[in-house]
Amino acid sequence: MNIYDEILNKYAQFLGYEGRTKADATYLLDERDKLKRIIQFNDGLILINKNSKKTCYGRAIIVGHETGFAYETDGERFSRGIDLERMTIEHLYKNKTPCICFIIDLRDNTYSEITIDEVADILCLK
Repeated sequence: MNIYDEILNKYAQFLGYEGRTKADATYLLDERDKLKRIIQFNDGLILINKNSKKTCYGRAIIVGHETGFAYETDGERFSRGIDLERMTIEHLYKNKTPCICFIIDLRDNTYSEITIDEVADILCLK
């Protein structure tokens, strides 16, 4: 299992996804929504992994929360213009939204789990 699979599994655990199937319609809708967020998160990880192989960005910060995910890169930007990911992370931090955060070192393909406070320090949000 690579680091992106490990991160994805931890995010799935954070969301409470256990892969069970129950007959309750509300439960199934909730599980579908969780799976949708996991798929979106996976797409973001694939993008970071693909781009890191082309260029050495150095470091990526990923924040996963109940309604989706946001990422912020330190180094060359993925896109120019308004930084919606940074604004999302700042909003999560200020509202003390429960989230799971990772910092990935793209040079040696390692990661560690960090707190939203550490993310705020790194991104100078405090």
